[in-house]
Amino acid sequence: FPVTIIDKLQINSDWISDEMADWFQGLLTSPIVYLERGTDNFIAVNITNSNYLIQQYLNGRNLHNLQLDIEYSYNRYTQAQ
Repeated sequence: FPVTIIDKLQINSDWISDEMADWFQGLLTSPIVYLERGTDNFIAVNITNSNYLIQQYLNGRNLHNLQLDIEYSYNRYTQAQ
């Protein structure tokens, strides 16, 4: 019987501004997202945590980071013995 393997990753952004967070919001709502694995190597992924929190700070504190859970949009299979 083959065993299905679903590769999952959790990634964190650097400190981002409110303007960059707006760009990320567009990425998170996009139906097509790719993870860059090299200069010409892209892998289709699904973002699994869809609860995006819009953060804006007062008094000039506009840096925060973002944490995403993603999984590859394809499954790998291995043979069991």
